[in-house]
Amino acid sequence: MAEAIARHARAERPREVTVEWAVERRRGKIFFDYNQNVRGKSLAVPYSPRRHLGGTVAAPVSWDELESIYPTDFTLRTVPERLESGGDPWAGIFEAKQDLAAALDGRRVG
Repeated sequence: MAEAIARHARAERPREVTVEWAVERRRGKIFFDYNQNVRGKSLAVPYSPRRHLGGTVAAPVSWDELESIYPTDFTLRTVPERLESGGDPWAGIFEAKQDLAAALDGRRVG
């Protein structure tokens, strides 16, 4: 399912999204790495610290923010203020149910 979503995102936004592994072929695009969605892989979940000297934090963002942000904007010091002033972009995510069978059948969901 992760691969289907990645390929759909690439088809909908080909100038912005890629599934290309080669770094030089994905510059300037969002790399949708669906291969991380397998048993035994570890990945950063929202609000987890990253392995970076600047104390960066994995932070969910909106499409509208993508042109004006950089990953180092989100740190152990800045994320609490971001949440306090703007709220959590993922608030209510567990209540937002989707029908995966309908998505696989090609019907519009959401």
